[in-house]
Amino acid sequence: FEALAAHGLDIRSLGAGIGKASGFKMCYASQTKGRSAIFIQSLVAAQRLGIIEPLIQELQNSQSRTYADSEGGLPRVPSKAGRWIGEMEEIARTFGDLGMTPLMFDGAADVYRFVHGADIDDAGSRDADGAAALRNFLEVLSDTLPEEGH
Repeated sequence: FEALAAHGLDIRSLGAGIGKASGFKMCYASQTKGRSAIFIQSLVAAQRLGIIEPLIQELQNSQSRTYADSEGGLPRVPSKAGRWIGEMEEIARTFGDLGMTPLMFDGAADVYRFVHGADIDDAGSRDADGAAALRNFLEVLSDTLPEEGH
C-alpha cells in the first residue's frame, strides 16, 4: 500500500498494528469535527442569550485563527452533519472503550442531529461571505429550538 505514495497519493504509515489507522481517524476527527460541534453549540447559545456580537468580537480578537478556521468550515457542515452523527457516536464508543468519557462525543452527535434536522440553505451559505453564512446558520438553528424555558 505504501508503494502508492510514489504515484502521488499521500500515504502515511502508522505501522503494522491492526486498528491504528482507525484509531488515528477517531482521534483526528475528535479534534476537527468535535471542535466544530463546540463552535456551533456555543454560538447558538450566545445567539439565544443575546450576546452573539460580543462573543464573536472576543473570539476574533483572542482566538482569531481558530475562529477564522471554524467560521470558514461552517458552510460545509449542513451537508455533512447527517454522516457526522455516526462518526461522533463511533468516537464516543472508541473513547469509552479506552476508559475515557464518551459524553462529549455523544453530545457532539446530538449537535449534528440538530443541524441535520434544521432546514439550513447549505448552497446559499456557501455563496455568502463568512459573516453572512454564520448569521444565516445561527438564525435558522436558533429558530429551530423551542422557546427558552420550555
